[in-house]
Amino acid sequence: SLNHPEGKEGGKVTVQLAASGALHVGYPSFDSDRGMVRSFSVKTVSINLRSLKERFDSSPYSFLQGRSQGDRFGSVIDTDLSGDFVTIGTDGGGYARVIRYVVDTPSKGEFRPVGNEIRLVDLDVGVKESGNGSSSSVSDFGSSVATGRLPYKGCITCESQLDDRRVVVGSSGGFRVYQFVEEENLWYQIAKHESPGGGMVEVSMSPNTVHLGVGTPGAEDGRGRLEVYKILDHEEMKKNETMQT
Repeated sequence: SLNHPEGKEGGKVTVQLAASGALHVGYPSFDSDRGMVRSFSVKTVSINLRSLKERFDSSPYSFLQGRSQGDRFGSVIDTDLSGDFVTIGTDGGGYARVIRYVVDTPSKGEFRPVGNEIRLVDLDVGVKESGNGSSSSVSDFGSSVATGRLPYKGCITCESQLDDRRVVVGSSGGFRVYQFVEEENLWYQIAKHESPGGGMVEVSMSPNTVHLGVGTPGAEDGRGRLEVYKILDHEEMKKNETMQT
């Protein structure tokens, strides 16, 4: 079993287990709701026994903790099949971060940040947004995140590979889709959708990052609403038709 880093009882703990056996655990209540994330390798000891080995020590890595108390960093986590590409959200800080596990030598690896911190006021097709949306949608931006399951550039058993890295970040104001530009080390917004009402949205992305599932549990007087979107290819994006339902 895993104990809270500060020995706390109760409170929210988020868990994301990748197919590879990588386990990511978020503690949003850490350090007066600053939040932090830990990562473990799950090893099989016997048929009924598993062991955990921590993949990093969070304390020296500021990007694995929230920027400020109240951010609740680690309140939501999503990862690819390998567990090496991880998107981490907040439900009070108004941002999300992406990290990846890099192995420099066969015996040593570490997590490193991928690009800039993703915020509601962010890069939009190469230009800064002026920023809009209610104060509530700004503060809860990052409370829902999703990324593709296929590892970037493929894997031994994958039938296809991702040529682009994409993440989706949701809030009570809707959701936005970001694509990573490796040459610039930046996340660019490529699509957005404003919520027609109903409160917080929950997002999920297909393994190849082409289709999005967006649920709004509070919509339709509590009956909920589910919508599915497709991100169009680059040629269609150039026509400013970045998404279709």
